[in-house]
Amino acid sequence: MTRDASGPDDDEVRQLLIAGRKIAAIKLVRERQHLGLKDAKEYVERVEGGIDPALLHPPDAGRSPGCTLLLLYALALAALIYGAVRLSR
Repeated sequence: MTRDASGPDDDEVRQLLIAGRKIAAIKLVRERQHLGLKDAKEYVERVEGGIDPALLHPPDAGRSPGCTLLLLYALALAALIYGAVRLSR
């Protein structure tokens, strides 16, 4: 994972964790790293566990285009139905 120049310093995340503010640490990582909730939570948990956060997979790794494909199929089906209805008139 490449870190933004404005990304949180792991020490900032650790300080929030020490203060018992895990949610604030996750929010900080989300805002500065532009990560989703799951990836930011994993990042914070790796910092918390002493695992190097650089080992965290990129935010788009392993994501499938499931929703996009489903939407495209639905649009294609709607277009076919619309065309069939227009031709039957």
